[in-house]
Amino acid sequence: MSDYISTTAGPGCDMLISPELYDCIRLFNVMPYQVFPALIDANKDIREYLWLHLYGLPFVDLIDYKKSSFIRTEWTIPQDSIALESFSQYQQLKSQDKTGAFGVTFDSLTLRDRSIIWDLFFPFPFDSTIVISERLADELIKSNYTGLSIEPTDLISCTLNNETDR
Repeated sequence: MSDYISTTAGPGCDMLISPELYDCIRLFNVMPYQVFPALIDANKDIREYLWLHLYGLPFVDLIDYKKSSFIRTEWTIPQDSIALESFSQYQQLKSQDKTGAFGVTFDSLTLRDRSIIWDLFFPFPFDSTIVISERLADELIKSNYTGLSIEPTDLISCTLNNETDR
């Protein structure tokens, strides 16, 4: 059994993790979350895990919409570029679509203030990929936690003193 188990028990932003992995993650700056006990039965071998549920509409307040690049989606399939001024505008556009097909993802995302950036978060509602900081990635790799797939990205950057830091 690995320390991280991919799950469809919740949205893509949920994780089933070992208590040891949780002990590591909780020492970092994580977006708001809840933890629930979970028992995993693997061929009569029952193991205790934790279901980590990330949530966080406050994330949308960190986005610098003017410096970010968004893509309109239909049923999650990218369609064309779309300019978003605010999360309110996104909500307004979403509410106008009675079919539920409308969505938005991003080509690049710039966050306003590096001082409030989390080490582990997901850019809800624009993506459900879990994003971690380089310092958390280094700790996870150094500690040999299993089941993780860590890939670098330059799609998210932070604004610091009117400069952009990726």
